[in-house]
Amino acid sequence: MTSPRDLHNHDDGVDIGVTGIVVIGRNEGDRLMVCLDALARCGADPDKVVYVDSGSSDGSVARAADKGVHTVVLEAPFTAAKGRNAGYRFLLDKHPDLLAMQFVDGDCEYAPGWLEVATRALLSDDSIGAITGHQRERHPEATIYNTLVDVEWTGVIGDIDSCAGNVMIRASVLAATGGYNQELIAGEDPELYVRIKKLTGKRLVRIDEPMCLHDVDMRHFSQWWKRNVRAGHAYAQVSRMHGDGKADGFWKRETRSNFLWGAALPALAPMLVPPAYLALFWKVYRHARGRGLDVKAARTYAFFTAIGKVPQALGQLKFVVNALRGEKSTLIEYK
Repeated sequence: MTSPRDLHNHDDGVDIGVTGIVVIGRNEGDRLMVCLDALARCGADPDKVVYVDSGSSDGSVARAADKGVHTVVLEAPFTAAKGRNAGYRFLLDKHPDLLAMQFVDGDCEYAPGWLEVATRALLSDDSIGAITGHQRERHPEATIYNTLVDVEWTGVIGDIDSCAGNVMIRASVLAATGGYNQELIAGEDPELYVRIKKLTGKRLVRIDEPMCLHDVDMRHFSQWWKRNVRAGHAYAQVSRMHGDGKADGFWKRETRSNFLWGAALPALAPMLVPPAYLALFWKVYRHARGRGLDVKAARTYAFFTAIGKVPQALGQLKFVVNALRGEKSTLIEYK
């Protein structure tokens, strides 16, 4: 397996022009400008960059066009999956020979060397279908919610099952899978990675390289709550799609855990909630400390992981109710 150090030790330059860049956003304002400026510093060719907008009212489309990149404006209903699909298909129509697509969230600032390192990895190892790196929060210290998201981004190096939306994917893999599932209001990234493995046998890997700074800018408990409702909805929907009828199927453990802790226990045995949640807190805290989190961060993470079972269970219930009614769920926005 190619290591990050090997990727940096090549004397020959890598043509990052073989990679298209799809930026998605909605009312990101100045953060979008930071994002596009960072991509320019990475050496991205504006003709191979497209910004896909989901109904912004802050002039994002015009400001992106002023940067010289292509723009695509979506029609409602909006989803991240719809935006990413529209972007990569637009670029492949213009540049059918592209090797890969780098998907970028409009609130992210990319590290200068990421495009080169990731492109080289795909060129040097055909078994890799998608690649990601280290994503961190820009201001993890600003709020406890930013801290939680920063912890969420950290993960193991090597082969992984899923990651967030900032990822480079081979064009051939997108063709084989059909891209993102536009029916999903959340969880579209893990769902695609499941299909990548099933349909192509390619690997999703995280390399030990800085990729981007993310700016979630989450300041209120209500935002955190909605984000967890959305996560619960994703757990329920994607596990139903890819659980394969197995007890240990994809995200089955997570959906059972959310139901038990967030719904069944409070409803059936409310007197047991305080000691049970204390035990859950301690379990998560010890695991977080084992991952290297300091005491304060581990406590925060453990507390919100425990109480987060409730909104996640509500998100799962929302999916089930809508499915029984034959209704499609609408986008759950937390910003």
